[in-house]
Amino acid sequence: MLKHQHINRVTLLIILISIYVCGCGRAGAITRESESDPLDNSTLTGEQALTKGNEYLESYADGLINYKDCYDYLLEAKNTSATVKEVDGLLTKLDVIFESKKAYAMAEASLKNADYAEAIKYYALVVPEDKENYALSKGEITKLLDKVLIQAEELASTYFYTQAIEVLEECNSHISNQQLSDRILQYETALKAYECYEAPVDHIFFHSLIADVDRAFDGGYQEEGYNKWMCTVEEASQIFNYLYERQYVLISIHELYDIVKEDDQVTLKSKELRFPKGKKPIVLSLDDINYYKFMENEGFADRLVVDDNGKVSNVYIDQEGKEWIGRTYDIIPLLDQFVEEHPDFSYKGAKGTIALTGYEGILGYRTDLYDSETIVQDTEEALKVVEVLKKTGWNFACHGYGHLDVGKISLNTLKKDTAKWKKEVMSLIGDTNVYIYPYGGAVYPEDPKFDYLLEEGFNVLCGVSGYQYNRFKDSAFLMSRRNIDGYTLHYRPKLLEDLIDPYEVIDKRRPAFDYTS
Repeated sequence: MLKHQHINRVTLLIILISIYVCGCGRAGAITRESESDPLDNSTLTGEQALTKGNEYLESYADGLINYKDCYDYLLEAKNTSATVKEVDGLLTKLDVIFESKKAYAMAEASLKNADYAEAIKYYALVVPEDKENYALSKGEITKLLDKVLIQAEELASTYFYTQAIEVLEECNSHISNQQLSDRILQYETALKAYECYEAPVDHIFFHSLIADVDRAFDGGYQEEGYNKWMCTVEEASQIFNYLYERQYVLISIHELYDIVKEDDQVTLKSKELRFPKGKKPIVLSLDDINYYKFMENEGFADRLVVDDNGKVSNVYIDQEGKEWIGRTYDIIPLLDQFVEEHPDFSYKGAKGTIALTGYEGILGYRTDLYDSETIVQDTEEALKVVEVLKKTGWNFACHGYGHLDVGKISLNTLKKDTAKWKKEVMSLIGDTNVYIYPYGGAVYPEDPKFDYLLEEGFNVLCGVSGYQYNRFKDSAFLMSRRNIDGYTLHYRPKLLEDLIDPYEVIDKRRPAFDYTS
């Protein structure tokens, strides 16, 4: 999201000092050749001093001399026979021009920060008497209007209508432009069309995508697992298109609840969700974006990286061992690209929740190997990826350290697993209150393991189910997820028909399914 970047105090101080003491050095400027000339006005009549004062003021207005020289001369002019009232009038004009030049400098600083609305505000404060900057300011306002309209449209395209209106109103309050007024009305109308969305919000999830079906489906011992639990890149691309065409919009899981604190007790309550009419919110999560060792040389991406353009991409190693960097090898960069092309597929910039284990590091980096010679480098690279992911609409969840079925393990084992996850994974990705059960093995209230997860700060708990439910129970938000993978596409396609056309989506290159296993 675009945000205002206001000029800080240090920048403002530098601007004021430069306006006050720095001469422009232009040809034709009035300059002091000695300490007594021309500020010694003892030989001038009052009329001559005022004439010279006006010349100084004009030179300052034209940017030919600095404020200090002009101000000093006018103070000296008070020692002549000129009336104090007349000189004070010139000093008042000097102050007006000074404030105008200050506004111009602040507009230029705002422009460097790409804060176009604030730049327009300051350009609009430049007065006609400031001959150096007035025409330039008018020209800049004309150019910046288009940029402000584009900025507002970018905000509105991802449903930040309120922020878009604020940007436009800030400009309109200073320059009163019909284009701005029309656009404000357009966005206010869109906001009024929002409706209270009361149906359960869908939550779908994927694993890493198969980039090379020939290597994944080569008859190896992992083929059956890949066939059941993974989608191909081609399938995911079609799924995004179907969801978009059917008016689904990605929304953050954190938009679905409010956190209420009462008497040191934290509870989660359903949050009223007002959503654009005709659109349907959907939550997306991704499991095991760790790039495990068993996936090496199997047709999957190798790891996530930040590319030369500052975007998250994948490193992919082909069958010949050559490394490629691209955005079409796995689901995170693939979805990022889709949202770039279809910004209205994302509500306020949301992408999805990345559920990580830790037993073989995260995001393709072996951050679990403390005796590794590359542990420092791996950690640094992982942190770079995490930072960009957070800035671009992704958030994180715990998927257990060892990918253990919480429903089957003991409470003591869960405690050890969670402690290790917090030490090795949460220390890299930051705090999260979302726990996504490995294998979908959920536990429920009255189970000591459920209470333990709440105590550890995990109060958004997600299992797996063929149907959708959103429930609030014992200070927690419980949400089911629907798996989109080869198993569902092939064995249970009817469960997905409201979202996509599974019969069209399924990759025909998949091997035959063994119905007996």
